[in-house]
Amino acid sequence: IVEEEERKFKEEQEREEAERQRKRDLRKAKIDKQKAEGTFQTKADKRAAQHAKMLREQFGFAMPEDGEEEEKKEEQPKKKGSMVVPTKKKSQQQRQKPKEEEAAPKEEAKAEE
Repeated sequence: IVEEEERKFKEEQEREEAERQRKRDLRKAKIDKQKAEGTFQTKADKRAAQHAKMLREQFGFAMPEDGEEEEKKEEQPKKKGSMVVPTKKKSQQQRQKPKEEEAAPKEEAKAEE
């Protein structure tokens, strides 16, 4: 009686393990296929992509689809935007020179009166 129960228990364990292995193989085949197509993403990748999509929508950055992108380029010529050009800071002496030049004409105007 004990031997029969042990045999049944082993058979059940083997069946469960075979089922788990079959599921693992199917999952691995699916992942390999996606990797070959270049579409495989881990859970973290999917979350990051979803988060980035949400932020783009929230802040109004719409990503055009493949066909729409070419149409929009044809419709709108490239706009010239103002660019901020970094400049060197003026030294204190350079800042004082224009002030002195402004003060000199004022003094001349007072002298003429």
